[in-house]
Amino acid sequence: MRVFVATANDDGRRVDAFFARLMPAMPKGLLYKYIRTGKIKVNGKKPKPETRLAAGDEVRYFGDDALLPVGPAAPPRAGDITVLYEDEHIALLYKPVRMASQPDARHTADTLVDRFLWYLYKKGAYVPENTFRPALCNRLDYNTHGLVIGAKTAAGLRAMNEKIRTRKVRKLYLCRVEGTPDPPRGRISAALVKDGKTNVSHVGKEGKAAETGYRTLSADGRTSLVEAELFSGRSHQIRVHMASIGCPLVGDPKYGHGGDGQDLCAWRVQFAFRPEGGVLDGLAGKTFTLPESFLKGDENE
Repeated sequence: MRVFVATANDDGRRVDAFFARLMPAMPKGLLYKYIRTGKIKVNGKKPKPETRLAAGDEVRYFGDDALLPVGPAAPPRAGDITVLYEDEHIALLYKPVRMASQPDARHTADTLVDRFLWYLYKKGAYVPENTFRPALCNRLDYNTHGLVIGAKTAAGLRAMNEKIRTRKVRKLYLCRVEGTPDPPRGRISAALVKDGKTNVSHVGKEGKAAETGYRTLSADGRTSLVEAELFSGRSHQIRVHMASIGCPLVGDPKYGHGGDGQDLCAWRVQFAFRPEGGVLDGLAGKTFTLPESFLKGDENE
């Protein structure tokens, strides 16, 4: 028998979801059998799968010991990170160029999320748990730099993901494109198809709906500085959409005429919602703009 105590990050989580995170190797059928037969109890009582936990609840497990999780490990050491805003639940982070947002097949260490976890762990703001770890609420491509929202708590992650889903978080980008957009401002609505094998996207009717707003800030005859806003979150969306109107990003190796990487920066985030008595009230109505010193993309490398 093993006793677990629900933490603040488990508050409101269903019992079945708690064990799915705690013991990911457990077959779902076995999990529901354990709940049904009383091999899982909450505060001494047999729960239902949909029973919601509260911080401090005692969860007893009488099932197969082979499925028990190994104790949570400290996050791997990582480099320094630039934090532009932080409260109890949310942090606003800067991701430099040539850094992955999170681990993938090519980038397995020292990613932005690795640096975020290590930063929180060092300052005592994160005690490793089996059922939650801080996470990023949005991601940027490897060669795109700028602002990324990080969630320090489960409540912050849920709330921010909901705000992003309901388009109450505006994400604005600066990019330098080839040529001059015509018209100088507008919206590009074109479905995007992604090839998972090549990690390349293209415009196609069979793709997922995508919309990008843009406005030209300046032009010199050869290139233009453009502000773009995402109204959806498809892979490489700004890069593909700007290329589709004949203005690929300068330096874009996939959708432009080659180079070391696209000239693209996530430079402004606006939290376009009002206080609601929730964990994000400290951000309500605020706008964060990346300092000018960061716009070249070589900070924190």
